[in-house]
Amino acid sequence: MTGQLTTITPTAGGHATNKTYVDGTIDSKIDTALTTDIVGGTGITVSDDTPGSGQITVAVTAGSIGATQLASTAVTAGTYGSSSAIPSITVDADGRITSASTSAIDSTAITNGTSNVSVAANGEVTVTRAGSQN
Repeated sequence: MTGQLTTITPTAGGHATNKTYVDGTIDSKIDTALTTDIVGGTGITVSDDTPGSGQITVAVTAGSIGATQLASTAVTAGTYGSSSAIPSITVDADGRITSASTSAIDSTAITNGTSNVSVAANGEVTVTRAGSQN
């Protein structure tokens, strides 16, 4: 997150000195507020790359956001899918999994258009292609 404040350059005598003092004081107070009040202890760091510029850099340390800091979803923790079932997963715009379920695979029939292959319980295979049985 980066922002830019408008800079006004004073032209008369002591105004430049006053401006420098005020800019430095405000910059220091903002740095303190951001690092102490907002992000203290979260693994999020705020740095002021150019003091007095009005620009800051915010960084999140890898691994600093844990499970207790993530928003809950409606998904139950577990494994979805297997050698006989296909997982069906929905992901929202933020990359969170919002639903998950498992659909069984019909291992007795494969269909493609008007053709299919079926396997009976006794192991007999029936092939139908374009409506005619083979």
